[in-house]
Amino acid sequence: MWNSKEELDIEKAGDDANKLVLLGSALKAGIFQALDRQKPLATLKEELKADERALFIVLEALCSMGYVDKSHDRYIIADKARPLFLLRGEEYVGGYLPHFMNILKSWLLLPDIIRGEMPEREPVPRDIPVFMHAMASRPDRIAVEAVSQILTRKKDAKSVLDLGGGPGKYSRAFVERGLKAVLFDTEEVINYVSTAFNLNQIEDLTLVKGDFTKDIENILNEKFDIVFMGNICHFHGKYLPYLF
Repeated sequence: MWNSKEELDIEKAGDDANKLVLLGSALKAGIFQALDRQKPLATLKEELKADERALFIVLEALCSMGYVDKSHDRYIIADKARPLFLLRGEEYVGGYLPHFMNILKSWLLLPDIIRGEMPEREPVPRDIPVFMHAMASRPDRIAVEAVSQILTRKKDAKSVLDLGGGPGKYSRAFVERGLKAVLFDTEEVINYVSTAFNLNQIEDLTLVKGDFTKDIENILNEKFDIVFMGNICHFHGKYLPYLF
């Protein structure tokens, strides 16, 4: 979160933003995936169906940043970049960066929005693994702090419905505080997160599939002490009055 006590170094922030855009663009273009072994520029150009000049400039920039190694005019992903872009472990940012690129597009519409305009945004392809890993990339402490704040207002709560809970960050935090949680999300999301994030192994967490705009009343017949809608409010905030 932003802090008014922190001074913004505009030049450094701009440089960091440029680097993130470069890394995100390389990831979305498939460059890191293609560099799992050494390859010359011509081979990469053919595999990626890329413009040779643009590809060369990006590769050289990635080399200067230390994310790609070059030897005898052949390129390969650097060791430090493998856990970030190829291996889906704790350091993996392959979910966050594409999400960051989409968020950046939205921020660039802000001048129009301030003027009262509602510009049309390009539809974003729904890539469930990328989207879920992006949501899960937020620090655990954010969910822990949010749950703590909620439970100061509802100290006697025993159950919670995490509506649109995605990768289960908040459901986990509620369960760790002793509540029984139900995570409700679409079938494609539940099918992925149940194993990708080991949610099916959490004893007091129930995963329920459905569309909250259509059939939630037909699926959930129980009452909950808390209904958490953090992700729903984030994505559907302006439409909520029309959904219930």
